[in-house]
Amino acid sequence: MKFVKDILFFDLETTSQDVERDVVLQVGAVLLDRDNLLEKGFFNAYIRNSLLEGTLKEHAKLLGVHVEELKQAPKPLEVAKGFAGQFGADVTLAVQTPLRLFQLRQLFKKQAVYFPYDLSAIDQWTLQYIYAARMGLKKIPSLHTLGEQFNLHIQHPHDAYERAKLEAGIFRKICQEL
Repeated sequence: MKFVKDILFFDLETTSQDVERDVVLQVGAVLLDRDNLLEKGFFNAYIRNSLLEGTLKEHAKLLGVHVEELKQAPKPLEVAKGFAGQFGADVTLAVQTPLRLFQLRQLFKKQAVYFPYDLSAIDQWTLQYIYAARMGLKKIPSLHTLGEQFNLHIQHPHDAYERAKLEAGIFRKICQEL
């Protein structure tokens, strides 16, 4: 299966599911080639959102990393610019849920960085639901359920980069079966 543009799977780790109030703690992404769905690039960045020791400790606990790693992490502005700079705008975004697209857009907006991406994205969950129904799977087609179906696993479920890799792997497997 060939696509018009390369496909950029991304995921975020955030402090909540409220687009207006949440804080993005990590951005992870995997770029797949439009012709063969092989990995072309990746992005993984933790974000330092605070200088307060207590807040840093809280964020580190959520991510499962050492506080020192967050102290060395780039600020949100650097991450937004780095993400856009690495991949450019000539990609199709792919997300597990539309909420992630709006959270990424909000990260850019809060940093006053232009969001260069089309809001038309591949909705991975809908694709997975259709696949699961077609295959007669009796479980809700969550990321982890389909990961198990295709024997794809991640070690850290709160790691945005690992989830983005899993999403790309599931997408690749579904496309191979079509």
